[in-house]
Amino acid sequence: MDIKKDDGFTLLEVIISITIITLILGVLFNINLAGFRFFNINQRNVELSQLVSVITANLDSKIRARDINQIELEGKITGSSNPEKFQRLIIEYDGNKYKYYHDNNNNSLAIENNGGTRYLAEENIKNVTFSIDSATALVRYTIVLENENKEFEISNKIFPRRSLEDTGN
Repeated sequence: MDIKKDDGFTLLEVIISITIITLILGVLFNINLAGFRFFNINQRNVELSQLVSVITANLDSKIRARDINQIELEGKITGSSNPEKFQRLIIEYDGNKYKYYHDNNNNSLAIENNGGTRYLAEENIKNVTFSIDSATALVRYTIVLENENKEFEISNKIFPRRSLEDTGN
């Protein structure tokens, strides 16, 4: 029997093919892992975008529906210039007072009403400020959200309904 005439793979060929297959699998695994990371980052950004929509819809509709005389501010932030900034916005609505403020305990926008408190955007809110321009009755709010060590700032200006005294009726 002559060993040199047998067909087959040498040990070197087997080692090279195993190495190539391992490299290909490693590259495919890294591409797959990067895709999942990208998906997670996008998912968190989508969730933050939805939080922004919920917050602005809630605040904007409540402010627009109220008379300027039914909106108050409290908790002046010291050192703030013109316009003065406050920590809490209070809106009187159907005999109830809704208080919007930043809850430092769980980093959320808290909405307090008749002793009950709801929290929006838990663990994402870094800062909240409110102001009212008394000359134009323009209500401004700024909310700073934090996600994955990135900050997003929501700022909006809203005109509430004018009181009947302001319109001359």
